[in-house]
Amino acid sequence: MARRDASNSGHGHKSVCMASTFSLYKEAQYAAEEVRLARAVTAGRTLDDTFVHPQRGVEINLRWVYIHMIEEYARHNGHADLLRALLARWICQKCSLIVTRSS
Repeated sequence: MARRDASNSGHGHKSVCMASTFSLYKEAQYAAEEVRLARAVTAGRTLDDTFVHPQRGVEINLRWVYIHMIEEYARHNGHADLLRALLARWICQKCSLIVTRSS
């Protein structure tokens, strides 16, 4: 009977998967809290309500904040699409190596 290599046993993959899942869970919790806080801060305000931007020191309105956040989310979604495509290509390459080795 052939001895299994410990590095190839798959147990390492399970711990990486669990850590990734837990990390995603914590990120989702953080995002949910961020949304809750944003709703609390903007409740009862109009898009034309203004305040001073903490870093820029200029007066802006809530409309500007919402537009800026939409731009940022769109930018990050574009980055996520690129990462997803790279990951899919990497997985396909790994799968083809496994299939080739087992053939």
